[in-house]
Amino acid sequence: MAIKTTPPPTNGAKNCLEDWEQDLKKASNRLKTALEEKAGTGAKFSNASLWEDKLRAYWICLQQTEEVIENIAGHLELFLEQSQLVCNNVTCSREAITHLVCGVKDIFQCTDNLKEKITEFFMKVECLNDDSINTKTSFIVECITNIQNKLNEAIAKQQELIKKVIDIFKCVYEIEEAICSEQCGVIGNVNGLIKLFPKSGEDPEHCGIDKSCQPKPDNCPSIPLNCDKLYIYTRDEQDLAESEKEAIRVELEKVCKEFEKIASCKRGLEDAIACSKEVKECK
Repeated sequence: MAIKTTPPPTNGAKNCLEDWEQDLKKASNRLKTALEEKAGTGAKFSNASLWEDKLRAYWICLQQTEEVIENIAGHLELFLEQSQLVCNNVTCSREAITHLVCGVKDIFQCTDNLKEKITEFFMKVECLNDDSINTKTSFIVECITNIQNKLNEAIAKQQELIKKVIDIFKCVYEIEEAICSEQCGVIGNVNGLIKLFPKSGEDPEHCGIDKSCQPKPDNCPSIPLNCDKLYIYTRDEQDLAESEKEAIRVELEKVCKEFEKIASCKRGLEDAIACSKEVKECK
């Protein structure tokens, strides 16, 4: 509020020194009030700035936490993709080994049949009881004996092969159980972690949270973070604190300008009164 002062006296006008002194008292009182208003508004701005800084720091922490959750979720999804790729390879390996086992089984059947026929042949030769057939010098018997020896070696190799195939089968099933199981395998555990760390999805305004008449949320956010009450409450409070701080800043600037205006007026009156008194002393 501007202070109305009496204009300086003109020629023939009465001395306004007393009026100026009254105006100075008014200006001093108004300046004191303006100073108190300035101090009060400054304190309000300081408190608003402090509160806004705290909310901003908390809001930044929430945003950084959200970024960490997004990174965790991204790495989990990547790990899940790699695990699923391993499971696809394991499935293909199991099918290939199954075909291999079928092939080995067919070979076993062939060797078993051949062994039975050779055994049957020697039994028939013995049953002939023909001295003309010398099992030690007969070329045919010698060939069949060689075949029998090779067959025994093949059967021994088959036994080693089937053991290795069984070991491979065990490894494949252990890998499949350890990685691909939805209950206790890697994929099951990773899916469980992905549910614990879901990515922030839709805009929090559409998360279906009723903010009317809601008490302040507990300091225990839930995930996804952008749909958590604490997240939304902090964001809204930080925006509100920022707007309130800006409003108080504008008010403080206005109060400071008014203070400077009154202070300038007071200084002008003081200078005018001092000059007027000096003029009186010169007469």
